Amino acid sequence: MFSNPARPNLDCEGADLRTDLPKYRIYEKGVLQKEVEEVKSFFHEGMVSFLLGCSFSFESAMLAAGLPLGT
Repeated sequence: MFSNPARPNLDCEGADLRTDLPKYRIYEKGVLQKEVEEVKSFFHEGMVSFLLGCSFSFESAMLAAGLPLGT
């Protein structure tokens, strides 16, 4: 948990998942309510976020090395 949700501690320096994406979809009880350009007002200490890299950046190197790609 963040000690201060207004300033999340991220391992990816400079990244802020609350503002970095072009759009966010807000769902309530599984129903889309709206799309917004940032989610700072929705963010709270109980939330968990993940930064996942895209495999396309290293996929060709893995194939060239003979490593199998799973599905």
